[in-house]
Amino acid sequence: MAVIGNNSLIVLCDDDQEVLVALERLLVPVGFTVAAFDNALEVLRLIVRQTPRLVITGINMPLMSGYDLRSRLRKSYTLSELPIVAITGRLQEGSNVDYSGFNRVVQKPLKAPVLLEIVQHLGA
Repeated sequence: MAVIGNNSLIVLCDDDQEVLVALERLLVPVGFTVAAFDNALEVLRLIVRQTPRLVITGINMPLMSGYDLRSRLRKSYTLSELPIVAITGRLQEGSNVDYSGFNRVVQKPLKAPVLLEIVQHLGA
């Protein structure tokens, strides 16, 4: 899979190191540059300096949740300017769950072909 354009940076954010390592192993061989963080505050610090092609974030994390990260990023970037994919251990439905502002929500365990298709589609 070829990366189109010169910005191949994908930012990963999850408090589970195994998830970060698995995502990095999936994305680097197909031509993406990965910046992985275990908290959303570090993601915000990076994005001030460099806008990535895509952000993949967990939902339930300490310090700042994926929901809060999404809200902060959406103040500066639209869905098309900075796609955000949420990964979660359990999809929740109901009036208290707000997945708006995420381009996609993917349930763990992550399936490599599905995730690569999403990344290629949103990151192209």
